[in-house]
Amino acid sequence: MLLATNGGWTQHLEFEGIPINGSITNFQKKLSSKGIVVNSAKSKEVPVGQRVFKGKYQGYNADITVFYGRKTKSVYKVAVTIDSKKEEVIQSILDKSLDDIERKYPYLEKNHEIDYFGEEYFRFCILSDKKSKQSIGLIVVHPTTSYNITIDANYKPTALEFADYLIQFTYEDKLNIDSTVPSDLEPKYNINLTCGHPENFKDYYVWAANYVLNGCYERGKHFLTNILDYFKYDCVPYVKGLDYTESEIDKLILTMNSHCIGTIPSGDEMKRTNVYAFNSESNQLKFIEFDAGKFDWHHIKLDINDIPQVITSLEQLKKKYNNKKNALEQMPDNSSKEKIDIYLPASIGKENLNNGFGDLEWEQSKLMVYFSYEKNNLILNVTGNDKYEFFVFRFNNIEQIEEVVRFFRKIYEM
Repeated sequence: MLLATNGGWTQHLEFEGIPINGSITNFQKKLSSKGIVVNSAKSKEVPVGQRVFKGKYQGYNADITVFYGRKTKSVYKVAVTIDSKKEEVIQSILDKSLDDIERKYPYLEKNHEIDYFGEEYFRFCILSDKKSKQSIGLIVVHPTTSYNITIDANYKPTALEFADYLIQFTYEDKLNIDSTVPSDLEPKYNINLTCGHPENFKDYYVWAANYVLNGCYERGKHFLTNILDYFKYDCVPYVKGLDYTESEIDKLILTMNSHCIGTIPSGDEMKRTNVYAFNSESNQLKFIEFDAGKFDWHHIKLDINDIPQVITSLEQLKKKYNNKKNALEQMPDNSSKEKIDIYLPASIGKENLNNGFGDLEWEQSKLMVYFSYEKNNLILNVTGNDKYEFFVFRFNNIEQIEEVVRFFRKIYEM
């Protein structure tokens, strides 16, 4: 279904044949026509901006949560949860779902990723049609488990026991996600992690400011989003000297978003990472910055004048990788490493926690490179130093190297 927007024609992602668009009231009417009805009890338990429904999904009873702007009331995301006491039921749904998505939707990429708890999930970047390169949204399929957590009066967990096997489906419409201001989006964390810890509120401000001043926008946005959660749950604590409003935080996050020029795979697991561009006073591109890891939080800064050398080095590494892979008759032992005498210039921002998150020490460095082997695959590792403390890139194939080279070429031509 094509809908007019911003002077052009843009397609919205659909859920059960319904475009994820329009007001929550109209979306609810369309769900009701398919036998999916409001779950009033559960809807009262979730924050403003979410409404829970119950109905059938793929023939199974499911909880269906619709996310909409708290102020605009415009729908932007749908999440579905199916639970079972039997793991094989969830596995069967997973297998069928992945086949159905690959058959039904044109997609740019399918990423098989691992979450913070070590559980796998699948992420599809959906296209408007097979010839298009324009994403209309994301579909995420996440099999997981749930636990019953007992919380005491101070919001601290006192007991944990297994509850169910789950599979969760998330449909995110790109147009409406992008056009919804951060304060209108659903809370990032549950109420126990915000209202239960008012003492964190001031720290989040300090840490966000530290990262923003250091040009590390992804981490700065992380803590600003945490601050917005207090507003969304209506439990903002009074802190003398801190009186920013939701709209002011929105503006700051949106300003940082405007500096994002795309994504590249990076870090140990080569997950998509936002890349931010920074200008000097003359409005010339000065450097780019991105995170090299999701959990150790090393930051990489590339000066615009160093990017040609980075591109040249990556092109040389691509040839070495290709030659090495073609020459291998059998894969060496996984512990085998082979250092390569090629370096990539970069500044590394390492966390300095003397004064809290976001205090960084920037050091001009040369990223090191070596080959390793894992699961019968040749890996090209780009690391922060010769001790292999952290990974900037872990290239598993030629395509990943070429993607990063193309991205850096585009930046240098800006």
